[in-house]
Amino acid sequence: MAADTVVGEGRSDRVPIKVPVVLIDPSTGQPEYTGVAMDASPRGFRFRSNFCPLAPGQEVDAIIMQEPGCLVRCRVAWVATPDSGLYGEAGFEILGSAWTAAA
Repeated sequence: MAADTVVGEGRSDRVPIKVPVVLIDPSTGQPEYTGVAMDASPRGFRFRSNFCPLAPGQEVDAIIMQEPGCLVRCRVAWVATPDSGLYGEAGFEILGSAWTAAA
């Protein structure tokens, strides 16, 4: 296992990355939020943004800017609370085809 790989209980190995991501509202097809994927695995990624009012269970499309044409449907798995020290971050589960995160 690489020294910079993060492992958590019940999770796939996550690779630290900093890749721009645009979140799209699937009902309108319009860009809603921009931010950065901070770490990723084939099953999901951690997203950081200055302002992003998301709710667990919400589905969004994510454009992974590192890979042209890479759009994945995601579900919000968790959203950090203001008192958590991770405010502005959210975890996404990738639905359907997995995204292969390149370090």
